[in-house]
Amino acid sequence: GLTFTTNVSLPIVAYQQEISQVCSQQITQTECNGGSFPGIYMHRWSDTITLPGPCDSWIFSYDDCCRNTSVNVSGGSNNYYFETVLNSTTSPCNSSPEIISSPVPYVCINQPVNFNLGVFEKDGDSLHYSLISAMTGPNGNVPYNAGYSGVSPINGININPLIGEITFTPTITGNFVVVVLIEEFDDNGN
Repeated sequence: GLTFTTNVSLPIVAYQQEISQVCSQQITQTECNGGSFPGIYMHRWSDTITLPGPCDSWIFSYDDCCRNTSVNVSGGSNNYYFETVLNSTTSPCNSSPEIISSPVPYVCINQPVNFNLGVFEKDGDSLHYSLISAMTGPNGNVPYNAGYSGVSPINGININPLIGEITFTPTITGNFVVVVLIEEFDDNGN
């Protein structure tokens, strides 16, 4: 019941750290460096936030413009939106799961893909994985092109709900928006 809406500016820890998945001798030839090979920048912000009251469920979110053009989502200028929920009363000392691997895999056409985000949960809690729709804001989903959806963002894609392994065989090239929801549960199911 506590309403607390605010914008927080977090200090940046890493700005435009290149994490492109190319061979080391090609790193100077990525899009990040003016070249033609696919390039990816990672940005990281971090801080400690003191919450203003006793509320069990907090939503932390971030949105910005603009999403890259993709095969499965229409409107390349859609905002992108991320959120996480913290249940601070239920599990006041809980740590969030950490994604260890790079979340942007490059794959080859007609080659089977087995991709895992490498999630580490140091509290030993159970994790549940699912594919969901990409969002433009707290109440808006992106429009998917015909034949695609949040639960089927790539034809034939599957996710193992217990270990998070994503499997598919790409049949066309292009950028695809894929969103994985990771839910964490303690021994009591909270």
